[in-house]
Amino acid sequence: MFVEANGAPVASKLAAQDSDAISDSFHLLSLRLTRLLELNLEMSSERSSDRMLILFCGLSREIMHCTYAGVGILDEESQRIKCWTTVGLDEEAQKLFASLDPRAGVLGQVIASGKPHRVRDQSGEATTLGLPAFHPAITSLLVVPVPVRSPMTWVGWLYFADKLRDGSFGNEDEQFAATLDAQ
Repeated sequence: MFVEANGAPVASKLAAQDSDAISDSFHLLSLRLTRLLELNLEMSSERSSDRMLILFCGLSREIMHCTYAGVGILDEESQRIKCWTTVGLDEEAQKLFASLDPRAGVLGQVIASGKPHRVRDQSGEATTLGLPAFHPAITSLLVVPVPVRSPMTWVGWLYFADKLRDGSFGNEDEQFAATLDAQ
């Protein structure tokens, strides 16, 4: 058995650290699930579609622990962005995003593939992650496709950028994004 200079067994110390890490992980998961339930409750009482999207983006950003969150919905022909709502970006960046070709860049790739896209780059350059140059500096990005459930065949995406805490989006984040997508 390994013993520290103070006589404490190393295995006991490591076990306590593991226990604390697991406890913290469950606590964070519990907070995320609570926010998800709150999102459902708040959205069910909102009648304005614009306010609903802003509410969705704000609470999604909290659930995903990131700086930026947005939802883009394309027009019926998937030729232009019909609706772009985001939280975290300034007004100028929002306007520039809304004028983008929805089939270009990483957002277009997600729509074409129908699969999530998750990437991390320490440089901070948004362009290295597939976003336009006007986007603020970020180190991580998660984009998931959104099939809009309506009589019209619209499509779009959810976008989360600049993960806080760990700095990169993981499998659990992708699962939460898919759950948010179902809202």
